Amino acid sequence: MRGLSVDEPGGVGPFVQFIAADAVSIRPATRQHWRFVGAMTAFVLFDIFCIAAPGLLIAAAYQSPAHALEEFDPALLVGVVCVILYAMTGGYQTKSLAAPRTFITVRLVVMACVWTIALTIAFGLKRTDQFSRISLFLWLLGSSGLIGLAGLLLPVIYRTTPVIAHLRKQKVLIQTASAADLGANHPASTRAAPVSKQILTSGVDDALTVIDGEVPFGSDIVLSLSAAELYPLLRGINRFRLSGMDVSVDIVMCIPSSSGLGFEVSRFPPIQIIRRPLSDASVAVKWLFDIVVSSLALLALAPVGAIASALIFLDDGLPIFFRQPRQGFREKVFSAWKFRTMRACDSDIGALRQAEPGDMRITRVGRILRATFIDEIPQLFNVLQGHMSLVGPRPHALQMNVEGVPVGSLVSEYATRQNIRPGMTGLAQVRGFRGPVHDLEHLRARVASDIEYIEQWSLMLDVLILLRTLLIVLGIDLRAKKGQKVG
Repeated sequence: MRGLSVDEPGGVGPFVQFIAADAVSIRPATRQHWRFVGAMTAFVLFDIFCIAAPGLLIAAAYQSPAHALEEFDPALLVGVVCVILYAMTGGYQTKSLAAPRTFITVRLVVMACVWTIALTIAFGLKRTDQFSRISLFLWLLGSSGLIGLAGLLLPVIYRTTPVIAHLRKQKVLIQTASAADLGANHPASTRAAPVSKQILTSGVDDALTVIDGEVPFGSDIVLSLSAAELYPLLRGINRFRLSGMDVSVDIVMCIPSSSGLGFEVSRFPPIQIIRRPLSDASVAVKWLFDIVVSSLALLALAPVGAIASALIFLDDGLPIFFRQPRQGFREKVFSAWKFRTMRACDSDIGALRQAEPGDMRITRVGRILRATFIDEIPQLFNVLQGHMSLVGPRPHALQMNVEGVPVGSLVSEYATRQNIRPGMTGLAQVRGFRGPVHDLEHLRARVASDIEYIEQWSLMLDVLILLRTLLIVLGIDLRAKKGQKVG
C-alpha cells in the first residue's frame, strides 16, 4: 500500500506507513481500549513468565536459590527478547492468539531461534562451559511445556475470560436464498474459524441490512450469494468500506456439467472486498498516544487556560465555556468543549450560521482566542473522555449546512468519516481545508482527505499532523490565509 503525505491529496511523502496486516475492528470506546490493553498485557506477561520462570526454578532446584537470583536478569532478558520477536512475527495478532496451533507454533519457533543464536554466540565466545546441559535442556522443556499447555487451553480461556475473549472475532455467515437454492454448503473461508451466526436472507438488500446491524460488533462477514446478485451487491456495499469489518463474498453459480447432462454448482474462492482500515492494536496505540499527549498538553497549557478564562469573564461575564453538540463516532452525539468566543446571547449551538472573518458576534477576547487557537484547548478534555482523538476528521455541528443543504446529504461518503473518533485537528485541516465550509468543492475536499487519513493511518502520520498543526498555530503555514481558523 502506498504512503501518505500531509501536503498533497494522495501524495507520497517520506513518512510511509502501512495498514496493519492484522486488520481488525475499529473500537474507539474507552472501555474497549482498556480491555484490549489488559488482554495484550496478560499475554505479554504470560509469555515472559513461560520463558523466564522455568529457568529460574530449575536453577534454584538444580543448584541453589542464590544461583537462581543471579540468573534472574539473563532469564528476564531472554523473555523480553522472545516477546519482541513474537510481536515482530505476528504472535500477537488476533489470528495467532485465537488459533491454538498458530499460537504454539509461533512461540516454539521463535524460542528455538533465540536459543540457537544465544548458544552460537556462547560457543563463539568459548563460554559454553559455564552452562549446564541438563539445566538448559530442562529449561527448554519447561518453557515448551508451558507454551503447549497454554495453547491447548486457549479455547477454555476464551470461554471463561471476558477480557481475553474480546480478542476473538465473531464470524457471521450471511447466505441469500438464491445461493441456498443452489445447494451451496459452507464456503472455505468459514472452515478455518467457526461460524458464530448463520443468517438466511431473501436477497441482497436484506443481506445489506443484516450487515448494517453487525457493524457495532466489528464482525467478520462472509456473504454467500449467486453470481447474478454480485452487481446489486457492489452497488450497495460501498457504504461499509470503512465500517470496521472484514467482508468476504462467496460467489455461487450454476454451470453446465462437463458431461453435458444437467448442471453443477461451481464457486469462486472467497474474495475479500472490504477490509478493516485500523487494527485493534493500532486503535489501542492511537488511544494511548491520545491519553498521554493530551494529559501532558493540559498540564503545560493550564496557565494559558486560566488566563483565558479570566479574560473571558472580565470581557463578557459567564459562561466561560461553550458546549456544542457534535456528531462523533458512528454519528453518536457528544458535547464538544471550547472557550466561549461569541457573546453569550449570540452563541449558535446548532451552527446554523457559520462564523465569518469579522463576525460581529465574536467578542474582543474571542477574536484573540480564535486567532491563536486557544479556544480549542478545552477539547483536550473531550480527548480524555474518549469522545475525540487528537487527530481525526473534525466533528461538525448537528445542523451544519452548505448552501442551505445538510452536509450529510451533499457527499455520498460523508458518513464514512464518522467510523473513527473525530479529532481536534486532521489531515484536511493541515492541507488547508479548514475554516467555514461555504461550497460543495470545499466539503468534498475535506471528506476526501478524512477518508484518506482513515485508510492510511499510522502513528507517525498522527505525529506529523500534530507537528504541522503546531506550525499553523505559530503562524507558519504557507497554505493558510492570515487569521484563518482551523475548523
